[in-house]
Amino acid sequence: MEYRHQDANYRKDPKGLRIAVGIGLPTAGALAALLFWLYNPANAGLGGFSLFCPFYKLTGLYCPGCGMMRAAHELLHLHILQAVRDNALVVLILGPLGAYFAFREYIHYVLDRELLPALRFKGWMFTALWVMALAFTVIRNIPGVPFCYLTPIA
Repeated sequence: MEYRHQDANYRKDPKGLRIAVGIGLPTAGALAALLFWLYNPANAGLGGFSLFCPFYKLTGLYCPGCGMMRAAHELLHLHILQAVRDNALVVLILGPLGAYFAFREYIHYVLDRELLPALRFKGWMFTALWVMALAFTVIRNIPGVPFCYLTPIA
């Protein structure tokens, strides 16, 4: 299984729309980053707006995404080690992969060119990501040292 743009089915949007998307997406992203920089999810339970993980609420166990918002907040404040402490899987593997794919698609759409190389994913790589997420979930829920360092700090 290989990921590539399918240019045969590609309908080219008008240049004005691509320019609007080229300006609008980074602007929306910058505003979202600013709001996230100001909003600290670790302090949300103290009378502020709070999101919760339904998996954690139902089971009392941390899912692979638990701590992701706190990690994003810490990354925006350049607290790299704290971000890794909140969710190592997202910060070290899934976040960079997702950012690369999103940026590559953004560049392809706005500039109508392939400037970044395509990552060649095989079927076993997707399986490996699922296994890593499952293993991360199991390991971070084992009580005691050193596994407790993978749980997000409340």
